[in-house]
Amino acid sequence: ASVSLSTATELRLGSGSHALPAADIFSGPGTLRVASGATVDAHGNLNVNLALQDTGTLSGHLTLKKAFTVTGGSLTAGGSTTLAGTAQAVFSSPSNFDFGGHDLIFAGESSILWSAGNLRTGGGATVSNAGTFTTTHNGTFADNLGGTAALLNSGTFAKTGGTGTTTVNLPVTNTGDIVAESGELRFQQAVTFPSGKLVLAGGHLRFDQTLTAGADTTLSGDGTLIGNVHAHGFINPEAHLTVDGDLTLLTTSQLLFALNAADGLASTQLIVTGTLLLGGNLFFDFVSSDRPGPTDFVVLATGTTLAGSLANVSSGGRLFLPGGNGSFEVHYGSGSAFGSNNLALANFEFTPIPEPATAVLLMLGLGWLFLRRPRRG
Repeated sequence: ASVSLSTATELRLGSGSHALPAADIFSGPGTLRVASGATVDAHGNLNVNLALQDTGTLSGHLTLKKAFTVTGGSLTAGGSTTLAGTAQAVFSSPSNFDFGGHDLIFAGESSILWSAGNLRTGGGATVSNAGTFTTTHNGTFADNLGGTAALLNSGTFAKTGGTGTTTVNLPVTNTGDIVAESGELRFQQAVTFPSGKLVLAGGHLRFDQTLTAGADTTLSGDGTLIGNVHAHGFINPEAHLTVDGDLTLLTTSQLLFALNAADGLASTQLIVTGTLLLGGNLFFDFVSSDRPGPTDFVVLATGTTLAGSLANVSSGGRLFLPGGNGSFEVHYGSGSAFGSNNLALANFEFTPIPEPATAVLLMLGLGWLFLRRPRRG
């Protein structure tokens, strides 16, 4: 048997218990609604829109192929809900949407919008996002229903609206992109960050626990990250990137700066309100063909205090541009004429290209590095 729901047609499951052992029987552009007081146990692939409202309850293992609209209700423990293909979900419950012990799986082309209410989970539930999860709401996503839960993000998790704070209060593992375009996106529990990107695009990111960024990670953008960071990967400021805390650059870290000599010498800038502990390598390149004069200088990075040293250049030493046809003096730390708490470039010189073997290494290594510079969007 099959049930076809045409456009604007709605099948409403009202108060009481309903069993759908084979949700595949439904098809079409219509909607299946789990209404107030309904308890629905559903399994299989659902090829119509699904709406969950008020005190409706959904259980079972269900794969959704179309839209999932949540304005209330809950998902019960022991089940899973998957958004497959290009399915879309909207979480807009005016109060709380509870899914303790119920896994949510968002596939790579799916999209999720959280626009109202709080998301509450626990009981060992896992939210796996390989799609695009956006929020415009200053709410809380937390494991506060007893037991633990986890957010595994391999897609995009972004705050795109709301000028206040959106709080994520459960453990997070990120191998995708976390993006702050508006307000503040706050992570109260530990964030494991072996790969992927953190992008500040007009908003702020806050980490209540020290963030350790792996060697295959990138922190980029224009905005403020609040918290302490141990960076093994790439730091790529766009305009002004601020770390409101301590920033420790480990041996594999790479600092990337874009220079503009069209009108004097300007640079993207890294600002650290605590201690900036240097390590790893420094790289820079010009965004145009203009070059500075020998008396021009620029501060790339500053900290309330600055310590440590760069692996590829000592303070007072010279560092070549990609291609090797020019170099700057690099100054930082004690004895620097540009302040002990600043990382600065000065005294640009056109210099002979290094020996062929060195030039090849510079062009290959730095060319590969700047190809990796993250792009917004």
